[in-house]
Amino acid sequence: MNRNYLYKDYAKIAKSLSLYLEEHKKQDPPFFLLSHSLPSIYFPDLYTLNDIKKNDFDTDNSKLTKEKNDEIQKNNFIHLKENVRCNLCSEKVYAVKDYFKKPESTPYPILVVYYNGSFNTKNLPKDNSDKYYFSSEEEDDIFNRMLGAINLTIKNIFFQEFIACHFSPASTKEEWEKRVNNCLYLLEKNVLENNIQKLLLVGNAALLLLGDEAIRISKNSQIITLNIKQKEFPALVIRSPLALLTIEKKRKEYQNHLQKFKEEYEIFLKNKNQIDRVLQNILNELPQQNQNVKIVNNIKLIRASEIQSEKQIEEKIKKHLGIGKYFLYMALKYRKEEILVKQQILNSLKLLISDK
Repeated sequence: MNRNYLYKDYAKIAKSLSLYLEEHKKQDPPFFLLSHSLPSIYFPDLYTLNDIKKNDFDTDNSKLTKEKNDEIQKNNFIHLKENVRCNLCSEKVYAVKDYFKKPESTPYPILVVYYNGSFNTKNLPKDNSDKYYFSSEEEDDIFNRMLGAINLTIKNIFFQEFIACHFSPASTKEEWEKRVNNCLYLLEKNVLENNIQKLLLVGNAALLLLGDEAIRISKNSQIITLNIKQKEFPALVIRSPLALLTIEKKRKEYQNHLQKFKEEYEIFLKNKNQIDRVLQNILNELPQQNQNVKIVNNIKLIRASEIQSEKQIEEKIKKHLGIGKYFLYMALKYRKEEILVKQQILNSLKLLISDK
């Protein structure tokens, strides 16, 4: 068979496969099916192959062909994004598609540092970075509304996903710490190159950078200092938009259930601004255990072994006071948490743009 026909057939197949893979890249990658990256593949251009001469597969030209392939592979590699090129973490599943986003209008020198990856093995991450800032339109919307309180929009500030790749959630604490250290160079680079002045650490990214201390900092709306290349940057920590949406969803679920109980629902509607009082009244209705209480300076001290968990309290309400009071308690509990988290985020945002 004429070799030119073989070349053309090969070219058509390679070109079709290349187009398919190019289109497939836009879809979400599979979850943790591969422990290593796929080998890179070179797809020759159809028009180049059409001009190949008969002796192109001869031994004399094999070196030239290899050099050309190597050059093309090198050029393709250079044009990949930084987090894709990075090979510091060999166990990464895939790089975030669009890990760093610059402002689209009226830039403000704030960098939002967040991570849409998951630490929960039952909640595998999905990369929507090419569509949204966070992981969904709802998250973007609620964060944008929060920014409106300080006269900014989501398109005015910088965003960086940190860490910039996704990994299996079934990872050890030591593995996450190693990944954080490996990825710091990208954070440092983007902060310095874009003249960032302040940082907002969100959700999982704050936990990766600061550990459990991030929880306390977020509750207190406390400004901390991050040192980047011998330079100090003010930073604040907030809960993620996803966490806030989850609290909202829980509150709405219990509120909907509560509507089936007329008396309790009326209590809910009439006491939205008296949440603590109603919650305490419900707790006071519970039968008291024979606790060994010691009073010191008019303060009741209870043994640690006798302190009940929130889950135990909820079960007691359901058992002793009925399902109506249980739904009332849960709806008010999540409403209180929702208000607190929203206020903490607003306080943090206001502090972040303050010149003090």
